Amino acid sequence: MIIKRSFVKFVLFLFFLIIILNIISAISGFYKSWIGYVLILFLIFLAILFINKKKPYAGSILIFIFVLAVIGILIFTVLGANLFFVVNKDKSINARVTRVISGNSFEIEGNRTIRLICVKIPEEGDKGYKDSKIFLNDLILGREVRLEKDEINNDEDGRLLRYVYVNIEGSDIFVNKEIVKNKFGEVLNSGNNTKRCNEIAD
Repeated sequence: MIIKRSFVKFVLFLFFLIIILNIISAISGFYKSWIGYVLILFLIFLAILFINKKKPYAGSILIFIFVLAVIGILIFTVLGANLFFVVNKDKSINARVTRVISGNSFEIEGNRTIRLICVKIPEEGDKGYKDSKIFLNDLILGREVRLEKDEINNDEDGRLLRYVYVNIEGSDIFVNKEIVKNKFGEVLNSGNNTKRCNEIAD
């Protein structure tokens, strides 16, 4: 069974797509383990090219394995972080910030949205909204933060509710408190998530 040229082109396209995604993920702080996966895929692909010249049937099997590996990595990218948060929902975990949405919410690797507990900021369009977003952006964007859970895991919009800490030059900064301390927001007691609200207000 000889491999069709169009199928080889398709596999090449998937391979280079993975490389491009890996570069993007590296820049934005996504999964560091992607580099290892890409190297493995590259070695498999080289084996496909070599073995197919000798044994077309064996080459076809390797291509099938290669495509499965690509699909597996894509699935891991979409679902991996979500599963990670489900498994570790009762623990303090670290994650890298990829985008700041507002003065009290941001995204981390895996496209999960975090909302700061006990922090209320001005509504979008109101005075102070942009300033609070800029402050949070300068404080955490691109950095690794520690996320700490309280009683309630997420809000009605599916955002993870967390106390957030970031280490800058050896100093551990309580992000929720910094927002209020610098007058970019105010303390908001919400439901059972109040364990550190008094600390944030001080």
